[in-house]
Amino acid sequence: MMQMRTHTCNELRASDAGKSVKIVGWMENVREVGGNLAFVVLRDFYGVTQLVIENEETLQILSDLFTEADNANAAVYCYDKDSGKAFCSDSEVTFHTQSTIKAPYIMAILCSLGDNAATGIQERLTLRQTQIKDGMGTVKNSPVGTSFSVRDLMTRAITISDNTAYQMLYDRYGDAPFNALAQQTGISARLNGSQFCYCSVEEMGYLFRAIWENDYPEKEFLLEQLGATQNNFLISSALPGRKIAHKYGLATGMGDCHDAAIVYGEHPYVLVIFSKYNPAAADPYASFRALAKKTDAAHDALRQRD
Repeated sequence: MMQMRTHTCNELRASDAGKSVKIVGWMENVREVGGNLAFVVLRDFYGVTQLVIENEETLQILSDLFTEADNANAAVYCYDKDSGKAFCSDSEVTFHTQSTIKAPYIMAILCSLGDNAATGIQERLTLRQTQIKDGMGTVKNSPVGTSFSVRDLMTRAITISDNTAYQMLYDRYGDAPFNALAQQTGISARLNGSQFCYCSVEEMGYLFRAIWENDYPEKEFLLEQLGATQNNFLISSALPGRKIAHKYGLATGMGDCHDAAIVYGEHPYVLVIFSKYNPAAADPYASFRALAKKTDAAHDALRQRD
């Protein structure tokens, strides 16, 4: 997924001076020295590299965006598919994934089924009393003993964020598929006896890049379901008229408001925002949508500077 780079972070040495190189990572820290000079710490999974930005406009775009993210109590990740470049705020902060994890978990199941995926997702699972979960979904309203195909449960888990459907999938497949995908993707997040976990916004960004860019069985089925999600009050609402495939996650009790999306268009990109919010506010999602709009504008502005 990082084919656009020539080196990893922490790989460059004095002997590379004068070479034209390309590294890819997320911005961990920005230290402004003057109006048109800043030092940026760029990180990937191999280490860090310090960069010098001597362009006032680029510096201002990133500074404004990260300030907006801080004010919204949020972390943001953006990956441009054309260039392979990404930027990220608060990459070290972990959040409860909430329901955003349902998308990569289903990708992981499809990968684990391999060549048998087309028939494997036709397997029927029977609802047990212990699997009925509160919150989103309609499977919980079905009588115990009702059977559903894996494909149907996947569709419900994505399009209406059905918690009982997701529990049935987790009980069938467990931790192993997701943990294998996480290891392959190079992230540290793992499931451990629970269908949810904690991860950074950057790690979820890598998982959504895998959903979009990797080859795996029934890929178009998963992307189709992500494009048919019925809860569109976050990134989709902030970017009206755009084709977006996404999975949101919301937990009012924990104050979590997340969305992970593939934003299609002439210059497509992955956008992930994890945030803390106040459910009692007059418009609890206003700062989230404002940050999504600002990130979209920053993506366009930085792309034009390449």
